[in-house]
Amino acid sequence: MVLAWKQARNRTQPDPHYQAMLRYKEVPQWWYLVLFALCFFAGLAVNIIGETTLPVWGYIISLLLGSFIAPFSCILYGLYGSGVATNQISKMVAGAVHPNLPLANLFFASWSHQVILLAVNLANWLKVGQYTKVPHRVMFATQIYGTLLGAGLNYAVMTIIVNSQREILLDPQGNNIWSGSIVQSLNSQAVTWALAKQMYGVAGRYLIVPLGIVIGLAIPVFHWGLIKLIPRLKEWPINTALIVAYSGINYYGNTSWIWSSIAVGIFSQLWLRRRLPRIYNKYNYLIGAALDGGSQLVIFILSFAVFGASGTAHPFPTWWGNPSGNPDHCL
Repeated sequence: MVLAWKQARNRTQPDPHYQAMLRYKEVPQWWYLVLFALCFFAGLAVNIIGETTLPVWGYIISLLLGSFIAPFSCILYGLYGSGVATNQISKMVAGAVHPNLPLANLFFASWSHQVILLAVNLANWLKVGQYTKVPHRVMFATQIYGTLLGAGLNYAVMTIIVNSQREILLDPQGNNIWSGSIVQSLNSQAVTWALAKQMYGVAGRYLIVPLGIVIGLAIPVFHWGLIKLIPRLKEWPINTALIVAYSGINYYGNTSWIWSSIAVGIFSQLWLRRRLPRIYNKYNYLIGAALDGGSQLVIFILSFAVFGASGTAHPFPTWWGNPSGNPDHCL
């Protein structure tokens, strides 16, 4: 991280994509400072006027916590194209700082985690802009425009879906299209971490949850120790942190997306990258961005035209690929 910071300050980063971007005017630092000030005071106003029960000092601490974690998350994502979820750390700190205040816990974790999530997403797309040679200032303006447009569009779509699918979203089970499980889990976690001493303490029923962080930390250390004892293990490119992090994803919801992701990943990163590196280097990132944008557009259209986001659903015919029960063919 220190080396990357020095290379950025001195403009000595050897990456050819970075060097090619030096022809464009860089975004002045004061643009980011002004944007930060506007967002900080806007968030402060929302926090106070919204009666979140989160004190101003708690709001500031949540932003500082997110700012501390964000660089490490960006480094992980830059190195491996993936990261380790840190939203539970925000909730743990919130429970320790604001005990018995579930609403304050919810907003503390939201402010803190959004700093991390948005930092990774914005850095990711800045990197895509670098690969596609979009000027720095154009990317800056585009990201602000996209963020504001997305906020308004997401709020409008959310309001329509919540009003039209209210009963299903309130059902803990949901169905194979609509589910409020993620929002319900955020609410449940805010309540439980506000009662952290009773729920997750030594005498609590769920002590294993905070111990999970200790276990997750110990596994990479154990792997590192094995490499010291058996140096040949270093030849195996295994990242135990990512393995442990992703091992807990498959316990809820649909899982069919995992197999399609694995198929696309193997084709892109294993076959195409090795067999046709010229085509991979020229088109892979462009195709990836196109697939992301296309998927979101198709989901938006299907949600309203087929899945009943506006009230009336027009379901697809039932067949092997679209069973009447669980779409993953799980019993």
